[in-house]
Amino acid sequence: VQVEVLRKIRRISPSTQCIVFTSFHPKHMVETVLEHGAAGVWSKFDQIERLIEHLQSAPSDRKRRVLSPAVQEVLKSDSSSEDAADWLSQLTAREREVLKLVLGGEDSYQIGERLGISPRTVSTHRSRILQKTNARSFFELIGCLQQLEEMGH
Repeated sequence: VQVEVLRKIRRISPSTQCIVFTSFHPKHMVETVLEHGAAGVWSKFDQIERLIEHLQSAPSDRKRRVLSPAVQEVLKSDSSSEDAADWLSQLTAREREVLKLVLGGEDSYQIGERLGISPRTVSTHRSRILQKTNARSFFELIGCLQQLEEMGH
């Protein structure tokens, strides 16, 4: 979604600078939006006041990238384990089954009934999925999966 929006904005107004404001910022996503013309990426988990200060301190510096502290840390990491495709490959067959049902809109009770396991066991699988994918929530994980689809992964 972010890349497509960037393309449209750049097509309509090439001089407009865009900063992607996101709660999900794995290295591959940050690099992709920067390659497609984003002026920066700011994490929703970093203070918005710092973004405002940053923009006010150098409003005319068009070559300077705006990167929040959390995003800078992601870019410094040498690890490619942050790639969601890698994360997903770490899931067990049961976790992938639970993930598919969660993404299909089922709650822990429905999933437990369908798979013949307790809702508490489903909750354990859900927690492990979030832990393995480094996602803070399933909403964030859904966003990541959508981005992967758009990028052709």
